[in-house]
Amino acid sequence: MEALTKRFQMINPKWLENERMGRWNRDTSKNLKFYRRFGKNGIVIPRGYARQLMLQLKRDRLAYELEDRRRTQPAVDFTFSATLKAFQREAVDVMRKKISAPSAHRPAAAKPSWGSG
Repeated sequence: MEALTKRFQMINPKWLENERMGRWNRDTSKNLKFYRRFGKNGIVIPRGYARQLMLQLKRDRLAYELEDRRRTQPAVDFTFSATLKAFQREAVDVMRKKISAPSAHRPAAAKPSWGSG
């Protein structure tokens, strides 16, 4: 947890600039945090980091619990026809192996929640 909280925070550049220029920093937070803690052992992290974190946890053999809060929409039928070029077909095949069908269409605002298990 400590490693994650360190990874997702940084010193606020605006605070540094104010400090350097001798300006008042009262309403400027010193650190920017890109995570949110919840509960005793939980953390909400940026969605783009979820896969990397899961792989790291598996490598380190650490237990975790993922609460997937993505929303789903009703299926929409549509027809589409195209011919992929060889390099596009290769890219699609690689991506199909990496992602499962339900996770292929995520809403942009979704963020995974993590808790230690």
